[in-house]
Amino acid sequence: MPALPYHSPVELARIAKDFLNNYHPELKLPIPIEEIVELKMGINVIAVPNLQKNYDIDAYITSDFSTIVIDEYCYTHYPYRARFTYAHEVAHIILHQEYYSQLGISNLEDYLLFQNSLIKKENATLNKTLELQAHGLAAYILMPQEQFNLAVDELIPEEMTIEDLSTQDMNQLGRILAEKFYVSDTAVQKHLLKEYPVLKKNILY
Repeated sequence: MPALPYHSPVELARIAKDFLNNYHPELKLPIPIEEIVELKMGINVIAVPNLQKNYDIDAYITSDFSTIVIDEYCYTHYPYRARFTYAHEVAHIILHQEYYSQLGISNLEDYLLFQNSLIKKENATLNKTLELQAHGLAAYILMPQEQFNLAVDELIPEEMTIEDLSTQDMNQLGRILAEKFYVSDTAVQKHLLKEYPVLKKNILY
């Protein structure tokens, strides 16, 4: 299998910007990831009952990149989570296409075999790299860096700096940003930490 390159947050932000320039250059918020996936990229989305309950899997993408399979309950009841799932699987296509194309994943059984291989101790670093990189890119796709940082700046009172915000202020900021970008509060908080590491002392999970 080919080695997986590591991409810094700066590189992930650039990759997300290039992706959005291709598929959503107007950058109107929230990013229409469902439309991008199904209409512009031509990827089928199939909702499967009890995928999470029975197999502890939110979603997976086939090795030919034609289909995203997602847990039906997540798909119908948790739109924020489903949107991030779409972006996460798209991130795998962008970052790990060469790797995934060699796995031969065409159904749930294939994916379960792949997941079981990642549990093995010798594959722990590979699994961490795959998921953290995809998660990071997904965040930049749904919360583009320039728009996100501008939104944060606009929400901070003129007489304050971001370091001055209390935990209560940060929680309120997170809720407003979550609504603006149509993602979960948790996704916003993690993205804030990435863009503003000084906030670590203020973020509550």
